[in-house]
Amino acid sequence: TSQGAANQSSITAIGSVVEGTVVTLALSRVGADIAMYIDGVDATDTAGVHVDPVATTNTMKVGIRENLVSEPLNGPISAVKIFSYALNADQQMQKHINLSNNWE
Repeated sequence: TSQGAANQSSITAIGSVVEGTVVTLALSRVGADIAMYIDGVDATDTAGVHVDPVATTNTMKVGIRENLVSEPLNGPISAVKIFSYALNADQQMQKHINLSNNWE
């Protein structure tokens, strides 16, 4: 997240996603905390404090930085879903199971 000149980051451990594999990646935000799930399992290695981005003019980006050049995702993004509530760990796992059972 970002606002003004400040940015906050939450990251997974290096090697959490192996190139050439299909994974489900999910983010869940509760207050200032963001948890990242890979294949239904919490993979958050470093959790930032994500304050509400009320002063930003940025729009949401998935798979690339705000400048639309830096750190692009190498691969397709599909089955994008946004919920109006944070999914807990059990719900994240169930979404992963549902998606992985329907991959073509």
